[in-house]
Amino acid sequence: MLARIERTVNGDVTTGERVRRMTKDGEERWIDIYAAPLRDRRGRPIGVAGQLVDVTERVQLEAQLLQAQ
Repeated sequence: MLARIERTVNGDVTTGERVRRMTKDGEERWIDIYAAPLRDRRGRPIGVAGQLVDVTERVQLEAQLLQAQ
């Protein structure tokens, strides 16, 4: 996770990278990650803007559709 943040601060933009995570209760969740670097007026990195989207239901529905075909 830290490496992903470092890549983003250094200019890498992430658009929909899908990862699997487990909740504290042991439940599987699928997350799409979107992130981009934040820079000051001089172009120096000052942070990361990010969004995590839970797409677990979508992944499950896609799996069911593939199985039905």
